[in-house]
Amino acid sequence: MVLPWSDSNVAEVRMAMLIHRTDRTILSSVRPFTALTSVLPVQTVKLRGFAAISLIFSCPESSIDDKIHELKRKDKSIKQMGNIIQEKSATIASLQSEIQALQGSLDAKEQVGRAHARVGELENQVEKLRKEIETQNKKRDALETQVKVSEQKVLELNSKLESVSMMHVLVSLHLVLYQNQVNDLKPISIRPVRPVRPVEPGPGRNSGAEEPSKPD
Repeated sequence: MVLPWSDSNVAEVRMAMLIHRTDRTILSSVRPFTALTSVLPVQTVKLRGFAAISLIFSCPESSIDDKIHELKRKDKSIKQMGNIIQEKSATIASLQSEIQALQGSLDAKEQVGRAHARVGELENQVEKLRKEIETQNKKRDALETQVKVSEQKVLELNSKLESVSMMHVLVSLHLVLYQNQVNDLKPISIRPVRPVRPVEPGPGRNSGAEEPSKPD
């Protein structure tokens, strides 16, 4: 026995058959949220028409009523899941935007961290340069002190050299004067002294009498 069908009943049966046929496909496609929105229109186009006609000519009355109620429940459940999917999709989009914003902030934080590291490195270099400058200033001061001491020693040596030079001039002058005095002196001739022979006493002469000297 075939029940009379109105246009609204036919449309409802078509939707019910579509939901029944695509129930497992839809449930298996829940995780990728965009799969459901892409599958439903295609399945609707493909199954529209011959699914409802097949159900009309093959199902008994009680079976059709039960199936219609079941499919209505499933339709309601599918709509609820569609709403949930839309909410989840919106949440995912919002999360993706937040992730992008967080990623940008993380990049900014990373750049700030790198900048801080670079600043710290530059500060260390500046501190090393300051210490090097202080060391060079100390060396310069020490060199200036050494130069002053050396200049003082040079002045003292010059003074001593001047004194020595003056003494040398004076000594040279005295030597010249002495040499002149020596040259002015006349040489003195000195005759050699002949030795005196002792006189021997002759016979008959007193030993104490002196022998008369012979005339020259």
